[in-house]
Amino acid sequence: MDPFYVGFAMSVYQCSGDEKGSPSNWGHWNDTWKTMFGRTKIAGGRTCGESNDFWNLYKEDIDRAAEMGSNAFRLSLEWSRLQPKGNGQDFDSKAVSRFHEILDYLIEFKKMEPFLSLHHYVHPQWFESLGGFTKRDNIRYFVDYCTAAYKEFGSKVKFWCTFNEPGVASFAGFIHGSFPPGKLMRFHGYGMHLRNMLIAHTEAYDAIKSLPGASSSSIGIVHNWFWFEPVKPGSCCWFTPPYVTCMANLLNRMWGNDILIRYLNTGEFDYNPLWGLYGRIQYTNPGGKPGCDHFGLNYYSRGLMDWKLAASKNPGEMMTDMPYALYAEGIFKALEGISVLNIPIYITETGVADSGDSVRPVMIQTYMSAIEQAIRAGHDIRGVLYWSLVDNFEWAFGYTMKFGIYEWDASSQQRLCRQSGQLLKHWFKRLVQLSAARPVPAVMNS
Repeated sequence: MDPFYVGFAMSVYQCSGDEKGSPSNWGHWNDTWKTMFGRTKIAGGRTCGESNDFWNLYKEDIDRAAEMGSNAFRLSLEWSRLQPKGNGQDFDSKAVSRFHEILDYLIEFKKMEPFLSLHHYVHPQWFESLGGFTKRDNIRYFVDYCTAAYKEFGSKVKFWCTFNEPGVASFAGFIHGSFPPGKLMRFHGYGMHLRNMLIAHTEAYDAIKSLPGASSSSIGIVHNWFWFEPVKPGSCCWFTPPYVTCMANLLNRMWGNDILIRYLNTGEFDYNPLWGLYGRIQYTNPGGKPGCDHFGLNYYSRGLMDWKLAASKNPGEMMTDMPYALYAEGIFKALEGISVLNIPIYITETGVADSGDSVRPVMIQTYMSAIEQAIRAGHDIRGVLYWSLVDNFEWAFGYTMKFGIYEWDASSQQRLCRQSGQLLKHWFKRLVQLSAARPVPAVMNS
């Protein structure tokens, strides 16, 4: 029986950037550094660069994770590093060797279970130039990459996810404009992109499972469970303006919690952002319910809006450096929504942006307490991975958001553990001990 997994989550791109000569969609996005309105795409006009250089300093960082009591470590394969020159090309031998070295160090030297993401927002620029996931014909390139990756690394990795947060990639890329390709309010484009990513998940899952030895691998998908609400009346004005409720409803319809769960549970995709007025996209998977062995839950909070449609908080809540407040209770809402799938749940990300390390202890205590309560209540949670180990590149926010348990000095590449690290270490130990004493819930076949 698998242990309860605790540890850290990270993406190699956010902690290493692109390899020279291996351009990604995000590397290209960095380089073309202004939008059509003249604004920098990344906060402060920054680019990712080499970030905290995990690519070369991975041993030291994995050692730090081990010292915190980790028995698992989530990271991403980087398609752009592995296949920089186009579909059908052999994987880059240097990139393959380095990923093997990272996995071997995790498994053999530190006895950690790797959780491997095949796509964490980043893909080769050649794939983006072909239209990326906006074109259904391009799905075959992703499936080819996934099968080649499994053939190369499958003997070492049990836990895989096809996509990290396909809803966020689609929302930020086609509604908010903060991710490549940087489109604004493209309702139809969002729906097509999300649909194609879910079809790509299905086809990649089936292709991998057809390979020798893959039947024992657990292949899932990761979703950021987030939703929007108006602030409580009295927080900013004595009533909730109807347009705020309408905007929250619109954003919830586009974010995709219900869309993803319905697709995974039935094979039916129904994107209907404007109540049937425009942009509705429907699709039914020919094979019915798609394959998904586990669900990766990324949970941070929910978004509250005031009468100006600006980020806000309710009285008594603690704001983070991101545009939302702490909300540990929301974990139960997420688990309730996921439970209909009746598959194991791994909390693949939770954490907080907090440069002063004053909010982080509250986040760790309240969120981990909520997770403990959920485990005691019988939710099939089998692991918790904290985002993140070291401060890193936070996409359009650049280097302004400090999610790391370790503070990072960019000028020297030094890391310094924040005081809240000891509290997280305590909770890792506590959750492992709690879960060791409980039976694993049965998962019914459907």
